[in-house]
Amino acid sequence: MSKYKVGDYVIINKIFTPTLTEAGSNYDTSKGSIVVKIVEVQQTVSMGYCYKLESLEGIDLGGVLYWEDDIVRKSDVDHEHEFWKAWGDR
Repeated sequence: MSKYKVGDYVIINKIFTPTLTEAGSNYDTSKGSIVVKIVEVQQTVSMGYCYKLESLEGIDLGGVLYWEDDIVRKSDVDHEHEFWKAWGDR
């Protein structure tokens, strides 16, 4: 069973990039902690679960699936509730 499910809000601290950064890695950590929403969960035969993520701030996450190890933790904040509160619908 996957650690996270569709609809969960989680925190990541790196964004995968299609090209190498100046430091020579394939991910960017300059944004710090980013809250993202899990929009799809896939199970692979050999590597476990991976997740399609969506940034709440419109940040490009590199168009890749993130492994469970790439996720720092589940977010403590109910972002759906905060979203609707901002619009005055709750």
